[in-house]
Amino acid sequence: MNTKSLRFRLTAWYAGLLAGALLVFGVSIYLGLERYLTSELQRTLIERSRSMGSQLFAGYPTKGAEWLSREITEAYAPEVNGYFLRISRADGSIVYVSGAPKDNSFDPSRIPLPVERRQ
Repeated sequence: MNTKSLRFRLTAWYAGLLAGALLVFGVSIYLGLERYLTSELQRTLIERSRSMGSQLFAGYPTKGAEWLSREITEAYAPEVNGYFLRISRADGSIVYVSGAPKDNSFDPSRIPLPVERRQ
């Protein structure tokens, strides 16, 4: 095969351009999907936490922390489902912390408190 022939050079250029286009396309799809999934996860978690908050905190002022703990355990079963729930007051005091999950996939005591509060 003659590497100086026009046919070889055109084929090499075509293959190079095609590989470059596929690389750019793949990277753009990957980054776009990553951003989309991250924003959807964040939106879903915010929506779920607001829903849980509105349902649970309606009775909290009158029924207390023990009732809240029972309701969370019955309704959401964070230990069984692998969720981590930590509910705190505006002053930073903790009202409820879920226990370790049944599968021991993480240690709740090692999860740090949030640095900043978001409304």
